[in-house]
Amino acid sequence: MISYRCVNQTTIEMENTIIEDVHMSQIVAGDTIVCSDGKIRTVCKKDIKHDSFFGTSIFGNSYISKYQYVNRVKFVVPTNNGIVYR
Repeated sequence: MISYRCVNQTTIEMENTIIEDVHMSQIVAGDTIVCSDGKIRTVCKKDIKHDSFFGTSIFGNSYISKYQYVNRVKFVVPTNNGIVYR
């Protein structure tokens, strides 16, 4: 069962998640991140772009690639073999 907690009128937090800061070079297709606008999105292969001037960008945001980290979301999923992070 997934439970939600309302933080304020515009933000809802899920209690079954772990948010970790990782460098944007560690983000791959299939990862879920918190975007700069606060929305949780799943990254597809087409969302990661490499540019010679701006470097790597995700959803068009370069995150000042050498200095800022991206919030990656992992979901805690109970299974028959225990708890799995996805």
